[in-house]
Amino acid sequence: MGDSTALAGLISSADQLRAGRDSVAARVQIIRELDQGRYVWSHILDEVAAAMPEFTWLTRIAEVGGGDKVQVEIEGRTANTFALTRFMNRLEASPFLTSVSLVGTEQVAERLPDGAEWVLSAFVLRVSYQSRPTVGNPA
Repeated sequence: MGDSTALAGLISSADQLRAGRDSVAARVQIIRELDQGRYVWSHILDEVAAAMPEFTWLTRIAEVGGGDKVQVEIEGRTANTFALTRFMNRLEASPFLTSVSLVGTEQVAERLPDGAEWVLSAFVLRVSYQSRPTVGNPA
C-alpha cells in the first residue's frame, strides 16, 4: 500500500512537470510568433544601405502589396543610369533581397540654390525580402 501511495505521488509530480513544460512551450511559441518579423525592416534597410552607390539617394521606401512575402518599393534619384544599374546589381546580389525589378524611371530637373538646373534620373524599384537566404542558384 505504501508503494502505491509513493507511486501516485510520483505520477502526480510527473503530470505537473509535463503541464509546466507544455505551458512553457506554448509561451515560447507565442514569443517566436511575435518576434518573427521584429527585425525585418532593419534588415531590409541594412541591405539597401550596403547596396547604395555614389551619386544616388533615396526619397522613399515603403512596403507594398500584402501576403506572406514582404515586398518593398524603393524610390530615389541618381545622377546617371550607370549608378542605377550598379544599385540594382548590388540589390540582386543580396542573399535576402529577391525579385529586383525596375518599375519606372524618368528624367527630372532639380533646381539648385543658384538657380541652375540639374537633370537627374528618378527611379522606382520593387524588391522582395526573404528572411532566410537561398544557398546557391535556386533555378
